[in-house]
Amino acid sequence: MAHQQARIDLHLPAVSVDEASKLLESARQQDVEAFARELDEMFARKLDEMSTAALGRIDVRANDPRPRAGRPRGEDPAITIQTEPTAAASRAIALASALDAGESWVPTRTQRQRGRAALLKILQRDDQLSVQDFARLAGKSRQQVYKDIQARRLLALRLGDRLQRLPDWQLDPLALALTRELLARAPTLDPWTLYLALTHPLEALGGHTPLAALRPGQLAHVADAVSASLGLA
Repeated sequence: MAHQQARIDLHLPAVSVDEASKLLESARQQDVEAFARELDEMFARKLDEMSTAALGRIDVRANDPRPRAGRPRGEDPAITIQTEPTAAASRAIALASALDAGESWVPTRTQRQRGRAALLKILQRDDQLSVQDFARLAGKSRQQVYKDIQARRLLALRLGDRLQRLPDWQLDPLALALTRELLARAPTLDPWTLYLALTHPLEALGGHTPLAALRPGQLAHVADAVSASLGLA
């Protein structure tokens, strides 16, 4: 599903030659109060220019009217900010509100059928083993494999009530250890979600999939990267 994104960029306007000259003149005269006043006024102007261009009008008012130099050291005035968004900003705000409407996305019948077909295609691959084949290759009974699935010691992918497959990487001790570590970290995580996290490249792992990046001594690092990608860390 495609997601829309709203973005508002803020760019601070450049200081003009006239503004720089006024600041320089105040500095040359060693007039601290005048320098502070010019700096405050310039800051307010720049903020107004920036906000008007991107967000709309922003009014900034200092509750303490004394110049900065006239206030006790370490004391800053309270600032009141009022905003009036532009049409573009209003549209961005409306879009953000719509995306956070709190209503669950419900797939259409066609989308559900396409999703099921995609999952079925994965389960029909040669690296997806039936319980019987996995048990034979692992040297276990089918009953023990079912117990391991139930106890989340093995990752099993299901489609419907009858079709169930186990990724064959779990025949490798190191990959199995990674899988079990993640299953233990996320006891309620959907198996398909974990499968996709383990088989898709991660920037934190140099663009490699977690399984490809896995090396002896790196299990904790890879597990942390996968956990972070799932929002578990």
